[in-house]
Amino acid sequence: MKKIDTLIALLVIAAIFGGVYYWIYSSNFHEWKEEVRLGDGRVIVVDQKRRFDGRVAREAWVDFTIPGIGDKPVSWHESLLPLVINVNDGKLYLVAYPPSAVEQAKYGNPRLGYVSFRWVDGAWKRIPFEEVPPAIYQTNMLIWPVPSNESRLLTVAEKNGADYNGNARLPAELKRLVP
Repeated sequence: MKKIDTLIALLVIAAIFGGVYYWIYSSNFHEWKEEVRLGDGRVIVVDQKRRFDGRVAREAWVDFTIPGIGDKPVSWHESLLPLVINVNDGKLYLVAYPPSAVEQAKYGNPRLGYVSFRWVDGAWKRIPFEEVPPAIYQTNMLIWPVPSNESRLLTVAEKNGADYNGNARLPAELKRLVP
């Protein structure tokens, strides 16, 4: 009987530690795939991953491939939340925003609230927002909330619906970049 009690105690302890490990290392990250419509009408699939600190997404990872930009997947990782991935005149741009004052300060308190990048020679280069073409100001990435079913693809139609980017409560400056 003592062996059974010891075995049960060990199983309970293992379950508790397993649950704590899962909560610490898994629940703070959310991953999903989403369709992104580019300005020229093409639709690409983007893998997104975000690390949360409570309810605030502190980091984002984005991976995708765009035919004509390069043969290799493009990756981006910052303490920002992406709003736009788009191509204009053969140049690839990504525009993101800081989710809180901590990230605002980390990125030098960007004047317009956006942090902009251009893909140059196989790497992301930070650029002034003024260099982002107005033709790509429309947000095409998921704004909020993170999809609950992370295993499926979030389509453009779903993303633009009332449950996500089409939600009337989202600020206008997240739906379309405001210079």
